[in-house]
Amino acid sequence: MAGSIEPLPPPTPLKRALIVHMQFGKITQKLLCGACSLVDANPRPDLAPPYWCLHVSASALPKRAESGDTLKAGRVLIPIQYVAHITLGPESIHLPRRGARTSIIPPNLPPAYVPMPLAAIRAAIKELTDPARW
Repeated sequence: MAGSIEPLPPPTPLKRALIVHMQFGKITQKLLCGACSLVDANPRPDLAPPYWCLHVSASALPKRAESGDTLKAGRVLIPIQYVAHITLGPESIHLPRRGARTSIIPPNLPPAYVPMPLAAIRAAIKELTDPARW
């Protein structure tokens, strides 16, 4: 899959960070995201249905993340079957934007026990990035 994906534009910068709670099999991980987009990573949309992924600029969630922190980050493509839920993060964090290569979480891992539905992911991104919520 990695070799067949067209280059993606950078994920959409967020005014407020999101925390993506991921799970594949028994492994859980939290990513602190400063940018996030929902993308169709299907290399052949004419032959197959969409393959939805979160495209994020993120860092592994540190024990303490506070507004104004600068974190080391990278871009990650996360198949939505690994997204357990999404929550609100700090008001502002600084993630590097230049020279970031996109890592891909392989789609052949066991999915989250209860993956977050696509409609709920769309709603969470919209709600958690809505300035009226702050």
